[in-house]
Amino acid sequence: MTPDPPATPAKDQVSDEVLMAAYAVVGARRTSLDTMMWQVPALATAAQSLLLTIALQPGSSPAAQALAAILGAILAVLSAQLMAKHRHLEMSDSRLMERMERQLRLEQSLGVAPHAPGRSRLGNHEPWCVECRRTDFGCSSIG
Repeated sequence: MTPDPPATPAKDQVSDEVLMAAYAVVGARRTSLDTMMWQVPALATAAQSLLLTIALQPGSSPAAQALAAILGAILAVLSAQLMAKHRHLEMSDSRLMERMERQLRLEQSLGVAPHAPGRSRLGNHEPWCVECRRTDFGCSSIG
């Protein structure tokens, strides 16, 4: 009698080790996208201030003012589009991570799903605001 071949996972199932590695990669990418999403407004504001400086200078020609206004409008549209793209990609990665968390059964292991709403992660009886307690950071002013 020949021995059975070793059990191999089905094509649609992935080992927990591979899934954890993929989870780490997607998490890092999601964090990077979130960071870039918030850098766009800062850079766009800096560029807009340069364009406004050109447009509002007393000695600027009407052509320079018009060009600065057109470039400012283009910059605003492109910035909004870039922020929307980063947000869309970040949400896509977030949904992918939620599926991975379900497959890894992280809610059972941790007691709460990592992507659960804030109220669930805090606990239903915790206040929504942050308060200082005696044990927190050595604060003794609030009981």
